[in-house]
Amino acid sequence: MRELLQHMPTEGDATAVEGASASAGTCEARLVELARRDGWKRAAHDFLRAHDLLEYRLAVDEYRGNWRILLPITRRSRLLELNCDHGAASLVLAEGAGLTVALDDRWERVAFAALRGQQEHVPNLSAICASPTASLPFRDASFDVVAYSGALARNSAARLLAEVARVLAPGGHVYLATRNRIGLGGGRDRPAPRGLTMGGLRGLLKAAGFSQVAMYAPLPSHELAFFFVPLDDPPVFAYYLRRLFEVYDFGADLRRQGLGWLHLAARHGSRAARRLRLAGLARHLVPSIAAVARK
Repeated sequence: MRELLQHMPTEGDATAVEGASASAGTCEARLVELARRDGWKRAAHDFLRAHDLLEYRLAVDEYRGNWRILLPITRRSRLLELNCDHGAASLVLAEGAGLTVALDDRWERVAFAALRGQQEHVPNLSAICASPTASLPFRDASFDVVAYSGALARNSAARLLAEVARVLAPGGHVYLATRNRIGLGGGRDRPAPRGLTMGGLRGLLKAAGFSQVAMYAPLPSHELAFFFVPLDDPPVFAYYLRRLFEVYDFGADLRRQGLGWLHLAARHGSRAARRLRLAGLARHLVPSIAAVARK
């Protein structure tokens, strides 16, 4: 990975490092300590699950990397995941890609992701601590795919996309997912700005020089998506929404996360939209939105 780095992140330019000493002894620091001593699986299953069940689910669930099906990833692809969290998606992505870089501004989570890669013997996975919404420490045209899933506001999204466009190779793809500003529900991002609308996200991508923008609804949320429903065509959206609730009941998964209300709201909302023929409007109210675009 070093050949791709424009500069090595240091305490001066990786803001999360400044808060590392203050977080010593916290749950995250303890999790890393246990992962080093006992292995990441035991640390997650025995410690994190008891401390925070939802955080545990987000930390270990391979569904977090489901968005890879939307992108042309090959064994030769160089992939960068921004806001990688505990590395659940990065580990899955590395299995089907070439060099895979997991980046986050929380050093404990970067350390945990790195330990996962080492302990699972995934040599093409690297982890780095740096801000995902500031100047990225990579050379121009370093990656074929860049992904970001998390909280975004309009200004931070514009800065992020400018950097993503810089580090993407010509013809490369970006995956961007966040809460829907006018949607129902939306996930547990940190921090939690109001998000973006479907039109706002599409406009930002085009302004940053991206083309072939395709919009999706990651359901039930962008943090842990089981399905990606196309949003660009209202009849297609209506069909997928109807079939989604006919063939799969994901209410149990949401109830385990304390989000049973979100399943009920989505189910009743989809039925009302079909009865009133409001699929064109309903697609603007999904909890989360995601976009895939080409440089």
